[in-house]
Amino acid sequence: MDKFQIRYQIHEYPGRKPWYVVRKYIENYSRPGDTILDPFCGSGVVPCEGLIARRRVVAVDVDPLAVFIAKMTCISPVDLAELERAFSEVENAAKENVYDLYKLEDTCADCGDRLIISSAARLPDIQKVNVKAFCPECGKSCDMVYDLEDWGSNADEYIPYWYPEDVELPAGIRGNVRYLHELYTSRNLKALSILWHTVNSVKDGVYKELLRLCFSATLSKASNMNVPKVTGKGWTAADYSVYNIPDNFIEFNVWEGFSNKFQLCVEAKAQTNQLIGDFYTSGEVASIFKASAEDLSFIPDDSIDYVLTDPPYADLVRYYERSFVRNAWLGFENEYSPKEYTTMMQGALREMSRVMKPDRCLSVLLKGTSQQFRDEFVSLAEGAGLACKGVDIENLGYGDARGKPADHVLNFANNR
Repeated sequence: MDKFQIRYQIHEYPGRKPWYVVRKYIENYSRPGDTILDPFCGSGVVPCEGLIARRRVVAVDVDPLAVFIAKMTCISPVDLAELERAFSEVENAAKENVYDLYKLEDTCADCGDRLIISSAARLPDIQKVNVKAFCPECGKSCDMVYDLEDWGSNADEYIPYWYPEDVELPAGIRGNVRYLHELYTSRNLKALSILWHTVNSVKDGVYKELLRLCFSATLSKASNMNVPKVTGKGWTAADYSVYNIPDNFIEFNVWEGFSNKFQLCVEAKAQTNQLIGDFYTSGEVASIFKASAEDLSFIPDDSIDYVLTDPPYADLVRYYERSFVRNAWLGFENEYSPKEYTTMMQGALREMSRVMKPDRCLSVLLKGTSQQFRDEFVSLAEGAGLACKGVDIENLGYGDARGKPADHVLNFANNR
């Protein structure tokens, strides 16, 4: 079983559940042509798998980043030649300008062209910088070591285009930086501003949006929060649960990161072209909204055949804070109205019950929760007119679940 389908690899998002578990529940509790709802859709696994299974889908999330990722994941078919053309437009306008920022004085031993930084890992304990570089002419790569004190900070780089300047990070998870732009070296911030300006100059709507998705997916690796692995080769990705820059961060080449994400995007859309085809455009089969699960007033009573969702678990995953940086770059409104969990979930469950047809089912994916939490959730659901019909044990994470807390799927029937 391929656990990491390419259609879900373009952009990271917390809490993404395995596609094959989602598909199994869709096929068990609904039929082709039915309408399914996910009121906490996150990055869009439920609507995408629903479309693949030929269900009509309604997906809702309060996070604009989640809605954006879900829409771009589901959209099909995409003209891949036109997508490549849009990328080439950005490449022709931005690549060399970005590469200029990463050029070293050192030259290639084979062809004499100036080397370009692929990554630079600061190692303050030994006062060195480990640099991986490549030759843009002949493709040769090499590893180099510089003294940390001689390594330019490029702090005086002029930033030519817009970027989120002096945007304060959420206080709750603010680490050793206060402002969003401080998450990047000046070189990477300049590269991002050039790239973002160029992407937004693309005229074609859907291809522009897919390139914006690739840009957003690049932001994590472009930050100063990535570090070398403690043992072995490679690096450990940025942890967006706290915005903290370590002394031994790695600076990655922004264009290389963006280009890699684009190649993933092409493969992902080739896959959804094959699996979803023109079903997405065959009629009103996909509705993906930015809205609160507590207010589904745009959905008529008794119109949903099946609800499948992965709700938030109180404050265990802080979605607002983790999406903050990308929402700011993308120009999405970073609004947040914290509510007491029980009150919020009660309202959401009542809305789910209202829009569901009588005697239809709701399945709730819960990863690694306590028995007490599950009991309290069942009580909330019963208060909304939903009767628990069973609890399934599933592996909702990736990899081996042995020795870890069991994951559960709570199944409810609408008894209205």
